[in-house]
Amino acid sequence: MLFRSLLRGGLIGTEQISVMEKIWGYRFVTKPPIDYSGMIQAADLGVMTKVSAGEVVEFDFAVTNGRGFKDIAPDGTYRFSAGFTLTPADNMVVRGFYDLMGPSGNMQRTASIIAAWTGPKFNAGAEYFRQDNAAMTDGRNYSGISIFTRVPLSDRVRLFARYDMISSVTMEGDDDPWNINKDGSYIFAGIDFSPAKNVRISPNFTGYLPKGAGNDNVSTIGLNIEAKF
Repeated sequence: MLFRSLLRGGLIGTEQISVMEKIWGYRFVTKPPIDYSGMIQAADLGVMTKVSAGEVVEFDFAVTNGRGFKDIAPDGTYRFSAGFTLTPADNMVVRGFYDLMGPSGNMQRTASIIAAWTGPKFNAGAEYFRQDNAAMTDGRNYSGISIFTRVPLSDRVRLFARYDMISSVTMEGDDDPWNINKDGSYIFAGIDFSPAKNVRISPNFTGYLPKGAGNDNVSTIGLNIEAKF
């Protein structure tokens, strides 16, 4: 068995989000749900190492500042993360992730599990994600699921869709869930057209169905463009 390792330091990308973005492939339309929900950040200040055990499994470990690239001032609180990426068969990916931050009494804990098929004829998968004691506040828990797919129609055109559902708990003494203004279902669907190499154009639909009573549904039609040079 061949072992390989990689070490990074400074402002580093979060491996959990990097893996999900490769599977999902449409950050220029919307972020992965564990990112836009605020559970983890796309980049942070710290160190990370990855260790590959053959071609089937890769482990990653990181110690970071814990507050993302917009707030890199040290405050003595660190985030400890660990994950694995398993490829048990061609085109199949299983990803697990867990992290801890803060003191033991109200330690923030985040977890995710992803399973996906990334074949040439279609891409589909699901994720479950959860955070307990968000912002290191005891009992401030929330979780979600995400189901996604991508189907190529030709070499240049693909259809994609994703459904996310996020819900939070009602804390003691409150009448509504603590994250009620963001709880609900999120729907993303569209066409991905690539007229030239490294250029992608996506007419798409975004829908938000709030969980809170009395809140209006929100629908948006958009046109997103990605160009890499």
